[in-house]
Amino acid sequence: MPAQLSYDKQEADLCSSIYLTRKEAGKYLNVPAHWLANNAKLGPRYIKIGGLVRYSVAALDSYMASHEGKHQ
Repeated sequence: MPAQLSYDKQEADLCSSIYLTRKEAGKYLNVPAHWLANNAKLGPRYIKIGGLVRYSVAALDSYMASHEGKHQ
């Protein structure tokens, strides 16, 4: 039970930041961080400052919403 409690705290900390690292963004989307790197042109929008890449939570949510399947 304590392991689950600490995981929930990690999730809360992850979502409290406006900008996420590639590793955090991958965890947020449940994809490997290298998938984001390999799909930089087709994947979610990101911000690059010097050598640092950051993803806004809003951009990640928008990307996921735009790729929702339409079920009939």
